[in-house]
Amino acid sequence: IYADNVDYADKNNLSVNVSYANNYVNEGNITVPSGSTVQLSNSQGASITVQGGTANPQTGEVTVQTGATVQLPKNNGTINLPSGSVVSPNGNIKIPDNNQVTLPNVGVTIKPNESGKAPTIDKNGNITMPEKGKVELPSVGEIEVPEGSVVKPNGEVKVPQEGGVVTLPGDIQVTLPEGTTITPEGTITIPQGGG
Repeated sequence: IYADNVDYADKNNLSVNVSYANNYVNEGNITVPSGSTVQLSNSQGASITVQGGTANPQTGEVTVQTGATVQLPKNNGTINLPSGSVVSPNGNIKIPDNNQVTLPNVGVTIKPNESGKAPTIDKNGNITMPEKGKVELPSVGEIEVPEGSVVKPNGEVKVPQEGGVVTLPGDIQVTLPEGTTITPEGTITIPQGGG
């Protein structure tokens, strides 16, 4: 089945604007060609521009084949996704293991640890580390953050509720309390009463 200039909307309110000729439905999935925009209406206006992928009409999930850029709602910037990322209709994103995520607006790169377990991204663009992982900050270099740390769309790193050890460049380890933040410029802010 070939389609041209078709808007597709499924029961989960995922709308895929397909504006290229010769797109087709393959084994129940809609092929999303390079350069297409996928609007996620359940995620407050987030959209992804894909370099090829598929949309599943039953689940509303979009699987990215060769990378994608997510435009976050409320002008919160963009996130570059690796190939194989799966975007759900509610805007949550699962990154395949052994891949990194970049925030090009602030020059921050989030990398998995040695085990390769990739972070998850919620509909607001908050990136949560499922285990200890590395964050490349433009003015600081690479730091290692504990499991549960959250990197916000502005590149700020927030230490998890239980606090944890952050390894700074030069292999300097610092134990930081709950709520501590580290900006892309390297400023560490400890909440009042912390530490």
